[in-house]
Amino acid sequence: LSLVKFSGNEAGCTEARRVSEQFRARIVNSVHMTEHRYVFEIVGTPEKLESYLAFMRPLGLVELTRTEVIAMGEGAAVSS
Repeated sequence: LSLVKFSGNEAGCTEARRVSEQFRARIVNSVHMTEHRYVFEIVGTPEKLESYLAFMRPLGLVELTRTEVIAMGEGAAVSS
């Protein structure tokens, strides 16, 4: 899971939304009044995230937070 803050001009925002749609990232916050800013949430493998960031950096990536790899086993077992 990663949160990606983006800030840019109108054309950059359009491209950032297009790229985000392709990577199935979703908008969790946006500001359009005086600035074009978004916070996108993306979930996936580290490779998917790195590919997404490679597109977003030149468009106006401002800040990034990410979790480490998280997994939960299937089945009914409960571990303490």
